[in-house]
Amino acid sequence: MNEVKLIEDLYCGTKKEAVAAINGKRLWIENKFFVKGNIDSVEDEDGLTHYPLIEALYDNVLLFSDVEIQESENFTQKETEEINKLSENLAVLNLYNHCDFDVDTLFYVEYNFSKIELSAYHDFVANLFHKIPFRLLNINKGKIKDGGVDLIKSLVAGNLGESILIVSKDKLRNMCYDCHILERIYYRKEIDKELLKTLEEIAFRNHVELEVLDGD
Repeated sequence: MNEVKLIEDLYCGTKKEAVAAINGKRLWIENKFFVKGNIDSVEDEDGLTHYPLIEALYDNVLLFSDVEIQESENFTQKETEEINKLSENLAVLNLYNHCDFDVDTLFYVEYNFSKIELSAYHDFVANLFHKIPFRLLNINKGKIKDGGVDLIKSLVAGNLGESILIVSKDKLRNMCYDCHILERIYYRKEIDKELLKTLEEIAFRNHVELEVLDGD
């Protein structure tokens, strides 16, 4: 399957081509995906500290994030600013096919998307994309400003073995999608004891498995 053409058909093809593109990827969502864990924190307006991903895991919901494309060999700072500005109404969730622990990854969360309800399926099926290397996407940077297919291609650029789920923020509440599909948490053996205790509480609360990996 030519996945670049699929994106083009979906966003600038005929109605028939768009429907065919959705049908061509309709089974992609029915898989298990992994999300990198983190303990990033934010302060609310009252000065209270929150840990968005940890709180989302407690509630068994999917935490999305703002589009924040970084300057790289593919995009200049000006181009990233344009992409991020045009994507202000969108939110993304980066997904991985495998747990691949690096020095900054303390744990991974496994989600089983085959368990999503029909309403979530309709919201996700057309908006899940396998990431594609930048050089293969044929992005017309002059048309990114149009907010169409070249903007979406810019968000899809990435490494093989990774995917991205793109949704409108009006589908979310506090950047979370109400979707109870948490299945397993993997953590590295060197994890902090307090974080491990938190993950154990999350696993118990949501009746999911907790598994240690060496991370080698």
